[in-house]
Amino acid sequence: MAVNVQPQEAKLKIVFSNGTDDNGKTLKRSKTYSHVKDNAENQAVYDVAAVMIGLQQKTALEVQRLDESVLEQA
Repeated sequence: MAVNVQPQEAKLKIVFSNGTDDNGKTLKRSKTYSHVKDNAENQAVYDVAAVMIGLQQKTALEVQRLDESVLEQA
């Protein structure tokens, strides 16, 4: 059975270090930005994340691109 995929808007998620707990484990906090165009180049998304990270006081741990799609039966 064939399936059609319709890309939806993507999101940019930046995970930051938020200190450590009593056991020394890193606490994480994330910020998600929506309205990323589904056809945006990965390098362009990363470049925007790098600029946003530069405006933050906390240390960034990772940058994620979250792509969503709708699956429909063909």
